[in-house]
Amino acid sequence: MAITFVIATSKQTTDKRTVTTTGVDTSGATLLVAWVANQGPSDSGPASVTLTDSKSNSWTTGPTSPTGVNTTPFMRCFYVQDPTGKVGSSHTFSIADPGVDHFVAIAVQAFSGTDITSAADQTNGAHGTTNTLQTGTVTPSANNEVVVTAFTGDSITPATINQSFILAPTPGLAFVSGTAYSIAAAYLIQTTATAQNPTWDATSDVSNSAVIATFKLGTTVTLVSSGLHERIIGRGIAKGVQR
Repeated sequence: MAITFVIATSKQTTDKRTVTTTGVDTSGATLLVAWVANQGPSDSGPASVTLTDSKSNSWTTGPTSPTGVNTTPFMRCFYVQDPTGKVGSSHTFSIADPGVDHFVAIAVQAFSGTDITSAADQTNGAHGTTNTLQTGTVTPSANNEVVVTAFTGDSITPATINQSFILAPTPGLAFVSGTAYSIAAAYLIQTTATAQNPTWDATSDVSNSAVIATFKLGTTVTLVSSGLHERIIGRGIAKGVQR
């Protein structure tokens, strides 16, 4: 068993505070990761947002990029570690920012094969004022984890990333002056747990932020009982006739 990528999507606001993605097919996903970029009411942190999706999942708030003097825009991670029964075709994701002119953007990634009871593992984040930005180092606590990361800023071209990370969705979205921050997301599925500190690369950035996180592989146990083959993934069970 291994973690596999399912699909990704992204979109920027056109009214500076709300956005809904186009529908995608998330069938089979055991992990949904949403990245939200926006400006804060102050340097203390990003403006509060409401994240919803068309399948009515309950989202957990994950890591946020560093806060402090001149650290906008902010990048924030949200995730659903067990969207069983709440994935499928025409799946959309929406952000509502109650503030004014916070320039929101969203990217969503879906994966299968992840742990559905305790998926979240390591996190880090960074803020910078040059064209390149390292996320900060994470070392997954186990083999076969997925490492995900996202970037935002005021880059006039979509950001790229190194170290074998795969952009998803691709390409990222560039800064739209006066309307929306840029956003780009990427992932790397490891076989052996190794430290990761990828570098995002953009152009003409005055201020940018990134977050990185890792999520665990689901556990698989095979039981043979009464002629049935049972495969347990996390706490989910799939049954079939023993061969």
